[in-house]
Amino acid sequence: MALSLPNSSRSPSTVSSFLGNLPELIGAMSHDPRKCLVVIAEFNNGRYLQLWVDHGNYIKLEVQSNQVRGEGPYLSMEEERRLRSVGFGKPSTYFGPNWWIINDWQKGFLDLFAKISVVVNDVWNERPEHVVWVKQFEALHNQDSDPSQGILSVDE
Repeated sequence: MALSLPNSSRSPSTVSSFLGNLPELIGAMSHDPRKCLVVIAEFNNGRYLQLWVDHGNYIKLEVQSNQVRGEGPYLSMEEERRLRSVGFGKPSTYFGPNWWIINDWQKGFLDLFAKISVVVNDVWNERPEHVVWVKQFEALHNQDSDPSQGILSVDE
């Protein structure tokens, strides 16, 4: 299953710009009154990461796994080891098919920013000039606000 975002609903950026603006983006999402916001960053090689911000409860970062890689490259055993070493949970039936981290608002922003930087720069070896497509939208999720259960529908 490959992630496919319509071209009209996503914006191109460079890896350098995306990472440079990420703290501001996460901060703005934390002040947005909408309940659950999602940012998806899709890279040229087909890999993606997604960040869910449930206002006032949690921040969840997901990194594409081999289970949902579509046409993108497989993660090597070393890349998976690196994800585990920085705190990502393995894909599972309960938490979903991607690698994941869930933080509460108290831990939140800087920790996830550092982990996103590790994934993009060290695990995936993206170059600063590479293109990344970014999309942000509001989503509806389960009533219990359980981050393991994910998004039920998208409000675009």
